[in-house]
Amino acid sequence: MSGGAQGFRVEPDDLVAHASHLDGLVDRLNTAAQAANYAMSDDAYGLLCAFLPPIINPTGEKAKEAISGAIEGVQATADNVRTAAKSYQEGDEGQSKPFKKVATEGMLSKTDSGELKERFRVGGVQAPTGQNVPFTRDAAPAEARYDSAEPLQPKERVDGA
Repeated sequence: MSGGAQGFRVEPDDLVAHASHLDGLVDRLNTAAQAANYAMSDDAYGLLCAFLPPIINPTGEKAKEAISGAIEGVQATADNVRTAAKSYQEGDEGQSKPFKKVATEGMLSKTDSGELKERFRVGGVQAPTGQNVPFTRDAAPAEARYDSAEPLQPKERVDGA
């Protein structure tokens, strides 16, 4: 992701790569969890260190819980990063589809043009395309809306100026 005052750029492939890195961390945490499940018997410390198991065992249980929580958290993060990558990819593809169609097939049909008008409608009023037609904040009058295949023509100013 790069950014600045003008926005940011997201590379879905980079997000997928990061999610794969997180999956690798989950694998390592699973290895740690398996190691934490091995317990030694109370006799393993001998007579001189028989006092250690009651001290060490509760700490080991808390470590298991912490590792388990880390596994869940990192796995959820990897899943969320993958979902974000998919969302960005689908958004990019959806927004570029009409433009790719124009590039390969030529001008838009009235149906395609209507789809684009609906997609880029702003606040209930069709956003002007190429013309500086002022609009009030609430709504523009019907004659100021772009509802035909003809180019926009300047209309009277809506604000009375």
